[in-house]
Parts: sequence; C-alpha cells; structure tokens
Amino acid sequence: MKRFTDTDIWHRKPWHRKLPCRLKCLWRFLCDTCDAAGVIAPDWELASFNIGEPVDETDLVHFGARIRHLENGKLWLVKFIDFQYGELSSKCRPHDRVFSSIRKNGLPYPANPNTLSDNLSQRVGTTLVEEEEDKEEEEDRKGVQGKTNSRTPTSRDITAEQIVTAYPRRQGQTEALRIVTQHLRAGDDADAMLAGTRSIAAVVAELPGGANNAFVPAADKFFHGKRWKDDPATWKRSSGRNGEVRKPPGGRIPEAQELPIA
Repeated sequence: MKRFTDTDIWHRKPWHRKLPCRLKCLWRFLCDTCDAAGVIAPDWELASFNIGEPVDETDLVHFGARIRHLENGKLWLVKFIDFQYGELSSKCRPHDRVFSSIRKNGLPYPANPNTLSDNLSQRVGTTLVEEEEDKEEEEDRKGVQGKTNSRTPTSRDITAEQIVTAYPRRQGQTEALRIVTQHLRAGDDADAMLAGTRSIAAVVAELPGGANNAFVPAADKFFHGKRWKDDPATWKRSSGRNGEVRKPPGGRIPEAQELPIA
C-alpha cells in the first residue's frame, strides 16, 4: 500500500527532530502500519522487532496529542485522515474504507468532543496538534535551544515529560502530558510538581500491587486533580482485621472522591 508522506517532518518539525532514532522509527512504523483512517491495534513485540530496539506504550507520551487512545484499546493518529485525503466524500469509493473504520472504531471525526472517551478537552483532533506544532516552530525560529512547549517557565531543566514519567501508573499518560503542560503554562512550579509526584510514587511502590493497586488513579486523573500536592501519608493504607482498607488517622483515601476531568 502506498501513502503520502510528509517530507517537511525532517527539517520543519522540531518535535520530530528532537526525538531519538528509535522514536522516529516508531512514528514511521505507526504511520505505515495503521489502517485507512489512521487506526492501529498496537503490537509492541512486532514494532520492537522491526525497529531493532525495544518500544512500548510508555513511549507514546513523546508524541503528545498526535496520538489518542480509543475506547477499544486501539490508537488513532489524529491528523492522518486530513493529511492523506483532505475532505472526505461518500461519493469517492476509495474513501469507503475510511468511513468504515470511522464507524467501526467510533472515531471523533469530524471532531466532536462529546464522542471522545476521556472528554479532557473541548478542543480535539487536528486543532490541538496544530497549535502545538505552531508553538514549536515559532520557538525554533526564535532560536530557543533545548526548549519545548512542555518546559516550565520557572525551571528550565524540568520538562512535563519528566514529571509525568515520575508517576508510576502508565494509564492515561499521554493525556497527562498535555495536562501537566497546561499546569506549567498556568504557572505551577515544576520543582514542586516533580518532588511531590516522586514522593507519592515512593508510597505507591509500597502498596499491595504497587501502581496496579485499584486505589491508585490513572496518570491523567492524578495530574488533573493536582494530586502531587497531597500529603504522602494520606496515601498509606493498612489492612484491618478482616482485610478491609483503613485510612490513617487524620488522613484520607485519595480515591474516595472522584475528581471530574473537564
């Protein structure tokens, strides 16, 4: 199967240029092996074999909003349809496979925020990706070296990626990167975020099951609720006589109140 490719990605896309080789290969692998609508069921063993280096789901955080997780467990390259076909038409037979995948996978296309599984943003699809790329290209033109749109203005050595990966639970990590970036732009202190996240991570490591403990929230919920500000002592639990979970004196179980994600 032949597809269009973006030759500008090698010299006009700072986000791609700054990736290590294995992640450049991963991005190319995803673009080449997805279906007609940009949907792919991830096979990390196959991807690692073809790339020649190990890759897994945690690496998707480097691609930010360019990839979305679907409810069926598949991934979607949000700009793929627009780049490959432009405007879709039901009268064009080659587009039938695209429409079929859109229906089968419940894609939010044309972009409809109410159809997204996480409802994290009222701006979805290509708009958010284009905003990120515009900012990156503007920074690159100004000659700002080593700075991306995910760096905090108060601590140039700490990135949103470092903060997100410090949290042990990987579920929701891609969206967490966007949320943390928004927090940093709003003025939250990167040092405090990283230190608080690491403190919580240390406690999580001691819980039964560690990051897989049912009471440990997904990464997007953790950072949306600014849970790095929690007192780590409130995350510690002890088992009662019958095995029930008890919160420590004066503490609270972090997941007792579910935080809405707007």
